[in-house]
Amino acid sequence: SASASLAKFPDATTSAALTDMIQHDPSLIVRGEALAAYLTVAGDAALPTATRVMAMPSWQNVLRGPALPVLATMQSKEAQNLYHQYAQ
Repeated sequence: SASASLAKFPDATTSAALTDMIQHDPSLIVRGEALAAYLTVAGDAALPTATRVMAMPSWQNVLRGPALPVLATMQSKEAQNLYHQYAQ
């Protein structure tokens, strides 16, 4: 996906492009993939966005699902708390 490709080039421009996708793409699937890529690129700095986005209901958890494996690998307490809040 485009968001996964962007994650291979972590910088401020990449973070801005991913947050734009998270906020404005009409596809919830794309938004979920962009959120996972943003967490990969920005780490804990992406947690406020992740917390907000993951709180939104979505069909089949398409917003949360892609982010969960990334959160599972993050070390901060905040990331782990968010992971455990939504992991089933």
